[in-house]
This record gives sequence, structure tokens and C-alpha cells, in this order.
Amino acid sequence: MYLRAYRSVYGIKNRLTSLGVDKTNCEKIYVGKSHNIPNILNQHERAKTIPSTKYSERHSNSDTKMSIIEPFEELSNTSSSRQATNNQLMVIPQEIMRYRSMRRTSGNGFPKAQGQPNPAPVQPGAWTNLPHDVEMDRWVGRVALVTGASSGIGAAICKVLVCHGMTVIGVARRFEKLEALAQGLLGNSGALKPFKCDLKNDAEVLEMFSVIKSDYGGVDVRINNAGMSHNQSLLDGTPEQWREMLDINVVSVCLCTSQAIKSMKDRNVDDGQIIHINSTLGHRVVPWPQLHFYAATKHAMTALTEGMRQELREGNTNFRIASISPGLVATEFLAQMINDGAAAKKMYESVPCLEAKDVASSVLHILSSPVHVQIHDVIMRPTGSMNW
Repeated sequence: MYLRAYRSVYGIKNRLTSLGVDKTNCEKIYVGKSHNIPNILNQHERAKTIPSTKYSERHSNSDTKMSIIEPFEELSNTSSSRQATNNQLMVIPQEIMRYRSMRRTSGNGFPKAQGQPNPAPVQPGAWTNLPHDVEMDRWVGRVALVTGASSGIGAAICKVLVCHGMTVIGVARRFEKLEALAQGLLGNSGALKPFKCDLKNDAEVLEMFSVIKSDYGGVDVRINNAGMSHNQSLLDGTPEQWREMLDINVVSVCLCTSQAIKSMKDRNVDDGQIIHINSTLGHRVVPWPQLHFYAATKHAMTALTEGMRQELREGNTNFRIASISPGLVATEFLAQMINDGAAAKKMYESVPCLEAKDVASSVLHILSSPVHVQIHDVIMRPTGSMNW
């Protein structure tokens, strides 16, 4: 195996500095056979040579760890090999050598234990056996309330939380879909409890929290996922449509969040978590007229998240609040908005999209963060997508 000649002492030191590597932590090493080494030194103008006597005088009284690579000494007995002169000196950092060794040892840039095989990669979509599982242990047996749980992002969130041992109250109007989802999750360490509720009806929302208190004790994690949009521009929409969007996307979020916080305080729970499923449209307005009022409701959610964070801080609580703002996600949302499943499917196939489980993974990341860490705002887009 041959080693590549680095251009100069100065060049490698600058390169190490840019990489944040300790440029003084180097080792003595011989450069193996390479008939190109003399040419490399001649071709690069910045290739420096330092006479060994001057080098010794300069560093004899220092404690530097920078060592010399001896003249390009051949490790083979090939008689035709060319020798470099005694005053051509180079250095090579230990970090680079360790990196090369790791690449040769593990094949993926990471070291492996002596005699141990490489660890198996995590399969896409796997919910368990991940590093954050240890932090999720504190949520086992506790109660999460998820709205919009019958499909899409809400259903994916229910799945990941149930798989991590939580009791999940899944809320939606399509009760039969919730029941089917709950049946499919039987056998996991947690459980999904379907609950039918119309979030536009304040009385139903308050009754829901009353039932949760009597049956499950209260809420430890509140995930506001329910949202909707009408397929009308600002100029063509009606007050009824705007009020419905405000009731579901904004008012129900405030009501459910305040009730969840009250439930936590009543039980002296001080590590509760609120998560809003927001949108990138809560941070910018795109030239799609039918989504302009929806974007207004999501901008409201962005403001509500920060406002709630400030109020929880002033209340001297350890409750955490987070907002996840995904870009385009391939769910039923668009089909319901435009009332055309085929057109929605064609749209999703024409552009990069996130999947519902991608957002659920972000929920898991937030919940598994240490208690002293508040992840406040997450923006995620599909790779290569437009900026919305």
C-alpha cells in the first residue's frame, strides 16, 4: 500500500486548521514506494523542502509533536526505485492515518471493535432499536393526545408512540378508521385508544378532556396535528370557510393546548411536552392562491408556539413546546382539499415529497431529547424540493 505525498508542511497545517484538527499531533512515518512522488514534488509550486539541519535547529528546544517523514525511503527492494535527497522532509498527521486505518478496517469511515463485525444498518422505517430509545423510556405508560389521528401524519405519530410504550388517545371524526388503526397496533407495548371528537365544537373538546381525566388520569404529551384547507383563494373564499379553518387550525390548537397544560399542572407533572404540527407555509407565503388563508392560519400557529413558550417560561415550568414545519407531505390532505384523489396523486408523483413517517420521526426526536433541551422549531423539506 502506498501513501500519498502531501504538498507541504505549510499546506497540510493550513488544511488541518480548516478541518479543526490538531496540527501538531503528527507521527513519524515512512512514505512507501511510489514512482510519482518526485514528480509530485516538482509539479506543485507550493511543495516546500526544509533542510534537516535547519529543521532540527528550529525545533530542538520545542515540545512540538510535529515529526518528520524521512526522505522518501522505499519499502521495497526494487533497484529501479528513485530515492529522494536527504533534505526533502514532509509531515503527515496522525489523524489522517487513523482515518485511513478506519476506512480500511470498517469500510464505512467508523472504527469497529477488535474482532467484531460491522453493525447492521438501521432499516428505513424502523421505529425501535435506535439511540434515542433510552430517552424514550421515561414516556412508557404515559398518555399522549394526538388530533387528526385517523390518517396521514397523525396516524404515523400514533404508530411510533404506541411502539414506544405510550398510551395514545387518537382523536378524529372518522371513528371507524381510528378503530382499524388501533386493531393494527395490538401486540405493541403501548396502545391506541380511539376517540371521536369534532374539534370545531368547544363543548366536545372540553368533554374529551374530562373523559381523559377520569379514564386515564390526564395528558402528558399533546400533539396538535389536525388541520384543513379549503380550495379557495382569498378573493373567492367565504366567511364560513375561513371560520372553519380558523376553528380547526387555530382555535382548537389554543383550547387543546391550554387544557393539556391544565391537566399537567393539576397532577404536578412538570416535564410535559406540547408539539404543534405546523407547515413551511407558517414561515412564508407561496404563489398558490388557494393556500393563502391556510398559510395565514399556520403563521398564527408559529406565533402561538412562541407566545406559549414565553408564557410557560414566565410560569416557571419545565413544560416544553415545539413546532414541526414540514414541506409537502404525501398524505390525504391535498385530496381532501381539492376533492380529487387522482389529481392529488399526480401532484405528489411529480415533485419530491416527504412521507408521514418522516414527520413522526421528528416527533420522536423531540420527545427523546434530554429534559434540559427544548427543541423549539423544526423545518423539514424533501431533498431537492421547491422552497415550500
